[in-house]
Amino acid sequence: MSVLCVVPHPDDEVLGAGATMARHVEDGDEVHVCILPDGVTSRYDERTKEAEAEIEQRRY
Repeated sequence: MSVLCVVPHPDDEVLGAGATMARHVEDGDEVHVCILPDGVTSRYDERTKEAEAEIEQRRY
């Protein structure tokens, strides 16, 4: 079996699914992690115009 864990921030895979992924590895499964942060929202308290512009810029 192949398992994919998709998370929005680094370390979320460990905190949220670490034990489950470890169990899959023990069972001989392939485990892959995909981290998809936008690199912006963690730096702003609110979705300001500046934050929205930076998010939009990173979409492409």
